[in-house]
Amino acid sequence: MTGVRKLGLGMTGLATAALLGACGGDSGPNLATDINDGQAQIIGQAAATQIGALASGLATFSSPAVAGLGNGFFAPQTTTGRFFLQNLGRLHPGVRPALTVLARAETCAPTISDSTDTDGDGIRDNSTAVFTAGNCSVYDSLTATTITITGSITVQDTDDLDTQFGYNVGFSRFEVTFSDTVAQTADIAIGISGNFGADVTLLTATGTQDVTTRLEIGNTTVFRDDATWTVAYAPATGTIDPANATLPAGDFTVDGTYSFSGDVGQGSAAWGFGINTTAPLNYDGTCEDPDWPFESGTLDVFIAARQTVGFTVTYGGCGIPGTIAAYDNSTP
Repeated sequence: MTGVRKLGLGMTGLATAALLGACGGDSGPNLATDINDGQAQIIGQAAATQIGALASGLATFSSPAVAGLGNGFFAPQTTTGRFFLQNLGRLHPGVRPALTVLARAETCAPTISDSTDTDGDGIRDNSTAVFTAGNCSVYDSLTATTITITGSITVQDTDDLDTQFGYNVGFSRFEVTFSDTVAQTADIAIGISGNFGADVTLLTATGTQDVTTRLEIGNTTVFRDDATWTVAYAPATGTIDPANATLPAGDFTVDGTYSFSGDVGQGSAAWGFGINTTAPLNYDGTCEDPDWPFESGTLDVFIAARQTVGFTVTYGGCGIPGTIAAYDNSTP
């Protein structure tokens, strides 16, 4: 079996702060209609991380392994690998090293339904990988920690006459579980369901995401967010050449919805948001930071039930954490 270094089974600071912040004055299962600066910081970071991952996946679209399956599926240079590292890595510190190990581990060999790639663009026509405890599990005998992946992932090539290339990646019951034989340590599970995809033409690139992410400790869901949005890109000048390694300089816009909830057994809160771009998110054609890839621009994230309350995310440069600020323009 392949050994891995000790993986802490406690929640990351983000997840812990998210849960504590979610409880700040709001209780009960109903959607909150207020938000303070501390809550905005946590929720804004969670949302921006996913938007950055989706935009970065588009920006480096020409990777040969854009939607690889099998042992290469979790490789960080692939679009799917980046997606997992960003969306799961924010919830648990063990995800990144675990996926790195699984990317090269002989112990992770999912069943592949079909490897046909008719147009040779690195995206399989319609292929499903099925992960089970029997074919994708890594055990660390020194710490008695087992990392297991279960569920299935389907990749589809969505090229058509108007598209230079396109793909859709769907998840069904996909879950990464960290199990420890220490009696007082609860198992941790991180799950994803839904799909994300891309569509690239000569003049536009579009990324779509409809994904639910959850974190469970023991049998309790302590964190969940749902992101349903579209990230659209247009070059500042000229056209998009798929032979290049990245998109040229241009602007991104974001439109959609986002929800966020947490529960630590002492209280819970949930928010439902709408998202739009009040100033286009400028990409300079070179930034490789997956979290903060924009030179400038502003997102407005407003509470759907009370649209004058929410927060803004203002970008200030490649790799520079954006400024997140809550606002309340409602009439007393």
